[in-house]
Amino acid sequence: MKIKFLITVLVIATIFSSYAYEKTYDISHVFYYTLTSVKFEEFVKNAEIISPLNANNKTITKDTILVGTPNDNPLIKKYIGFFEVKVNETYPGKDKGVIEKQIINGHTVVILTGSDIQGVYSSILTFANLNDLPDKPIICETFNKAEIYGIPSLDSKYFRNFVEDHLLTLKNIEEVKNISYHLRGDNKKETAENIAKWVAEHVKYDYGKAKKIENGKFEWKDIYNPPLKTVKTGRGICLDYATLTSALLLNDNITPYILDVYLYNESSMRLSKISHASVAVEINNTFFVIDQQPKLIPINEYTTQTFEGNLKIASIVMFKVVKERDKIKIIKYREIPGVAIYGDLVELLNMRFNN
Repeated sequence: MKIKFLITVLVIATIFSSYAYEKTYDISHVFYYTLTSVKFEEFVKNAEIISPLNANNKTITKDTILVGTPNDNPLIKKYIGFFEVKVNETYPGKDKGVIEKQIINGHTVVILTGSDIQGVYSSILTFANLNDLPDKPIICETFNKAEIYGIPSLDSKYFRNFVEDHLLTLKNIEEVKNISYHLRGDNKKETAENIAKWVAEHVKYDYGKAKKIENGKFEWKDIYNPPLKTVKTGRGICLDYATLTSALLLNDNITPYILDVYLYNESSMRLSKISHASVAVEINNTFFVIDQQPKLIPINEYTTQTFEGNLKIASIVMFKVVKERDKIKIIKYREIPGVAIYGDLVELLNMRFNN
């Protein structure tokens, strides 16, 4: 993973002093050339990392790195009073992170926290560049927004253009119009339910294609199918399901939202190499997800699901599919806050200490 961020680190000299030391550097180079103390290296290698991914029912029984905002990580919320800087939603402020060390239950505990997710990411990146455990609190901030996407992702304009030009053209959508007509219900919800059920019953998951993607040896045009081909073969992978579902919805005048879904392994806290795709529809101001199942799933329930391989959802990016006069446009609509950044801490520390 190559990460290039400029980070401004403000080190609090004392709680009573306004003096701050400021340093700017390219974080991607510091991993390999900054020496670390033996004590710091031993701490990182032996400490348990507890983030919102694995914080439930946890207690501090050894040296620990606590990661997340006080709202996301119950252990940080529980122990924040032990630390000098009392982090909350407004302090130290938007996009600002905090690194602090304290002894709790006889163990060294470091918190990587912040007022928001971006602040937490700042503390993660900064911590991965330290050469020793901090004696004083560190307040840090990144200049660049951290964004994590799977591969391939609709956030890539090249892949988005491929979907618009080869999978969801006006012609492609017209080819499945008869199916949409027969699935039209008395209202928006009934129509969406009919489409979800029909797709789940008529398309089977293609594990062979999925394996090719996992191995990384494929061409987009050889893997992903336009809607009619998915119907004729009766097989597909997640994006095939998503584009077919989107085409059927568009023909019935329902706006689909394709979801880029990023997954992580709960035990290792690592992001999956493969992202997932599904579709959402908005009904009475609530989003419902259509994802290879014969029913609509409220999005708040969908985000808690466990996927094959014991994977869970790290984050979701929604893309609105808009039918214009001469073509289909896929427009980034919303990011659903996720926990993908916590897996990055493991990756960064591995880069630093196991390189």
